[in-house]
Amino acid sequence: MAKTGWFFAKAYCIVALVILLLKGPQLVASHAWELVGILSAYVVGWVLAGIIVGLALPLTRNFVGRVFVAILAMVPIGTALLILDLTEESGPRAWSRDVVEPALIFAVFFGFPIAVYTWLRGWGRE
Repeated sequence: MAKTGWFFAKAYCIVALVILLLKGPQLVASHAWELVGILSAYVVGWVLAGIIVGLALPLTRNFVGRVFVAILAMVPIGTALLILDLTEESGPRAWSRDVVEPALIFAVFFGFPIAVYTWLRGWGRE
């Protein structure tokens, strides 16, 4: 599953680069993020998500387990992006307080649809 995480990391890096090309460097500057930081967050987050899915793969055989694993796998991605943003804006002290809730909201918001999509496609139920 780390291969799947690596695939998504590359896909999101390509999306970030396309957005940067379309919107220009002011997009990166307006969010106070460096492009390298964004791409690093995507790579680390998605590879960790792939590892989580790989370790918890037996739980994905039923729908509730798949939702749980998908939400859990989205936490590293949301956390990496939020820590990256908060470190630039408010310093490392604020991240522990300000990252937990938004990272969980991010995980549910993106994890649930991913779980539904993969369930409907039949992925992992062979």
